[in-house]
Amino acid sequence: LMCRHIEALRGVDDPYLRERYLDLKDITQRVMRHLRGDQRAELSFDRPVIIVAHDLTPSDTVQIDRSMVAGFAVETGSVNSHAAIIARSLGTPAVVRLHGLIEALVSGETYYLYVLADMQEPDLWATLTRHDEIVFRDHDIEVFIDPDGDTREYYEIEVNALGTVFDLYLHTPYRAGGPADHAWDAVGLRQGIDLRGTLNDARDRDDGWSIELAIPWACLQPMGAPGSGAKHQAVALPPRAGDAWRINFSRVEWMLEVKDGAYAKVAGRPEDNWTWTPQWEINMHVPQHWGTVRFIKEQP
Repeated sequence: LMCRHIEALRGVDDPYLRERYLDLKDITQRVMRHLRGDQRAELSFDRPVIIVAHDLTPSDTVQIDRSMVAGFAVETGSVNSHAAIIARSLGTPAVVRLHGLIEALVSGETYYLYVLADMQEPDLWATLTRHDEIVFRDHDIEVFIDPDGDTREYYEIEVNALGTVFDLYLHTPYRAGGPADHAWDAVGLRQGIDLRGTLNDARDRDDGWSIELAIPWACLQPMGAPGSGAKHQAVALPPRAGDAWRINFSRVEWMLEVKDGAYAKVAGRPEDNWTWTPQWEINMHVPQHWGTVRFIKEQP
């Protein structure tokens, strides 16, 4: 009987109600544990921790000493999942949909370049859903990576609040002839998104969104260079202690208005851009102005 109700909830259109199937599943499991006489100890900690889990049910969350929880990182779930709701009520950072996170942590290997961005945003809005659409036509976050810092052979990754990815590789900047190679994919890219509000709902005001990207070192391999004289990057992957890469981050935001109950771009208004380091012009493809990230050896 409970299985039928659980499956019925999983099939509803409303995202908030759909996520409640996990609550019903948790209640079922709690009743069964009670009937069997199973006991669950409260999870307590003597120092601040980040909770990493495949999923967190309501009963899991109740058992946790939340005074010591600095954040949640969950492989499944959504902005409407119980872990995300609890995190918002506590003002605690949370990232969901981090597929494969536990496997990566258990292995102990460093496979990724991690990027975390947190943005204030009164109007959560995203429309593009297909891979390699021009994502900056929505609100987005962008990462630019030049591993050897020579201002050539660099990578760009754009992501909107729906998790749609536009990833490309440039042999040289556009003003030097490019070209941009859209065939390059950030294979193995992982992402987790937390929406603090309601996406594409113009009836309310939102707080913002955050995104964590795990970019595999292995995907940062140059495409075949067109023409003659173009050189390839020659860097260690993963980088060694002391290596320095040129990197920058850009946030694109559009001025929106409400028409017929839905968001629409303000006609004739260009996008606004924020960057980590100044570009000195409205152009992210000037790599010599990007910031420098220097990799250091972890201190014991």
